[in-house]
Amino acid sequence: MESTTQIQTLYSRRIPAGMNRTYFIDVRLSEKGNKYLAISESRLTEGAWKSNRINVFSDHIGEWQSGLHEALEHL
Repeated sequence: MESTTQIQTLYSRRIPAGMNRTYFIDVRLSEKGNKYLAISESRLTEGAWKSNRINVFSDHIGEWQSGLHEALEHL
């Protein structure tokens, strides 16, 4: 039996970074109705696209945002 529930994308932003790399920032709604931030990186490596993603759910976004701001101060 197939599931008909799908993850919804509420917001999406594509950020090109040169010829071989693209970042995506998405706000999504999980199958259970929870919002989360999805940050993805796609990069061309040895002729194939590879991607990495982190998902941060809304109940952890405050701590995550604080840590990000702190890290950005060191750039």
